[in-house]
Amino acid sequence: MLNIQDTHHLTEKEQLAYQRFLDQFNGTELPTRPYIKMTAHELTNESLLSSKVGGTPFIKSFDDIPYDENDAPMALLFQINLSDLPDEQKIIPAKRGLLQFWISVDEDLYGCDFCMVSKQENNRLIYIEDPETNFSQDEIQTHIEQLDMEIDVLPYSGVIGFDFELNEQSIAQSVHEFQPIVDDIWKKANPDFDYKQNLSEHIALMEVMHKTFSTDDAFHQIGGYPFFTQEDPRYGYEDLSDFDTLLIQIDTDNIENSDGASIMWGDCGVCNIFVRHEDLAQMKFDEYIYNWDCL
Repeated sequence: MLNIQDTHHLTEKEQLAYQRFLDQFNGTELPTRPYIKMTAHELTNESLLSSKVGGTPFIKSFDDIPYDENDAPMALLFQINLSDLPDEQKIIPAKRGLLQFWISVDEDLYGCDFCMVSKQENNRLIYIEDPETNFSQDEIQTHIEQLDMEIDVLPYSGVIGFDFELNEQSIAQSVHEFQPIVDDIWKKANPDFDYKQNLSEHIALMEVMHKTFSTDDAFHQIGGYPFFTQEDPRYGYEDLSDFDTLLIQIDTDNIENSDGASIMWGDCGVCNIFVRHEDLAQMKFDEYIYNWDCL
């Protein structure tokens, strides 16, 4: 997790303080959360019930396709078949059914209502508890093609499937809860050195501290700690901290060994969907945060 920095350009006091901080940090047990890592691959044998980004969505009726605020049909962003997840996982309480997320294709923001609880006008999170339909995949695909959607504006190309692996994840620098942990560790290591009181004198030390926790370890994942290319949207002008659970994260990804399958959020960004833990316990998705950011 740590990217140890060269500190020769710092003052002797700062160098010693930084080393004490590293020693204290390495002796600290950080918070962890379980998460399901999703390894992407091109999906060449897609089915209606596949876990996937893109492709043909499962629907029971043609009326199940959601429409956006301009009365245009939305497109499937992703679909997760809960029976594909590891048996031992407890992040998602339901063990069967489908989670689907749909987005508008009628704008350049991928249906996002940035930094607010989703209005569900241009995106829609849906849980299908009983995924049984009388339609074939070909019938659904033919109907969708007749809707003549401009799929070129979507943040993905091709059809992308996933392999799932349950694991444990340490808290990430990008989440709001991380900085108080770092501040507490610094105080324990250096009780008489509060470098934030004189920021102008310790700019170089601040840069070293930031680079120490810089990471490019973004994953497609369910649960765990989110990654942001910019900042956590739950702590902006509107306090949305009660959306405390990462439901899913879809990263930018050029799929290896594929024929053009890829995901691209703006300039190499990442997408997150957050819910309240009590809503997830009931598989209730009336309110959620959908956000993506990029470099």
